[in-house]
Amino acid sequence: RLLAATEESPETENNWEGPFYKPGAPVRSSLLEKGMAGTPLTVTGRVLDTRGRPLKGALLDIWHADHTGTYDNQGFTLRGKLYTDDEGRYTLRTIKPLYYGDANDKRPAHIHVKASFEKSPILTTQLYFKGDPWNAHDPGVRPSLMMSPRQETDGLVSKFDFVIKVG
Repeated sequence: RLLAATEESPETENNWEGPFYKPGAPVRSSLLEKGMAGTPLTVTGRVLDTRGRPLKGALLDIWHADHTGTYDNQGFTLRGKLYTDDEGRYTLRTIKPLYYGDANDKRPAHIHVKASFEKSPILTTQLYFKGDPWNAHDPGVRPSLMMSPRQETDGLVSKFDFVIKVG
């Protein structure tokens, strides 16, 4: 008898990089800085390959706007790189970004991510927030990239697992 082929998990959808990426962000899992305004947000999850195996040492390069919808293009505020643990898990501590743009053309709140593992292609995507008033107006928003944070005592908490193609 032939064995059935192993079913693969779909790769996390890619999304555009946008104009505000800046290489060279420091390695850190907390983007919070002393006195930083905004609602604290913790995002946890795993980075997996398309067969569901955790990727130890996968890299997540993250950047996003602040609580007023502004990006730091001079330094590395709200920018950082982090690596997954032995079981492919990560924890990001940051703040919830705000939407931004012109009065009738706003980008919804989102977090940019470049996910990679060793010599794999880089997956560039964005994570969006369920309920953002500008989601329906942005063609980049994908249901598969939506987070649904819940309120906890120390801020918002959400989960998101990344699936990337390797080798």
